[in-house]
Amino acid sequence: MVVILDIGISAAVISFMVLVAFAVRLLHTARMTVVRAEEAILQMQRKFDENAEQSLQLLRQSTELTRDVQRKLAQLDHLFASVDELSTSVRQAGQTVRTVSKTVTSSVRDVEQAVHNHRDAIAEAVELTTAGYQLWQRWQEHRRSKQQQSEASTFQEGAE
Repeated sequence: MVVILDIGISAAVISFMVLVAFAVRLLHTARMTVVRAEEAILQMQRKFDENAEQSLQLLRQSTELTRDVQRKLAQLDHLFASVDELSTSVRQAGQTVRTVSKTVTSSVRDVEQAVHNHRDAIAEAVELTTAGYQLWQRWQEHRRSKQQQSEASTFQEGAE
């Protein structure tokens, strides 16, 4: 009866160890995925920043061009109406580019925040797994100690 109980406990312990090993592996894989995702997000952020800078430069150039055209149009009164419409369109396009750039930057920041939030959850899961493993080791040591004491007392009773 004791042998069956020991076999059952051993099977449970082995199953738990396998579960812990798979959990650790899963957590490691998840951590690596989060790290890769964070790197990809950072790379995307750099590209978005470059695009935003180019857009701002283009916007500045467009603004300078618009001002220059407006000065020249002041001299050419009959073309003023059509050029005015063009400058309005350019300003609206600049505002649209600025709005899109802000939206993209905000989205990237939200994704970065989500990655940071998941990083904390992964760290917490690793800590819990480690604590569980340490508890299991202590339980095994206690069990072995109890078994050795039992064997020692059996040996002493047999010697008497």
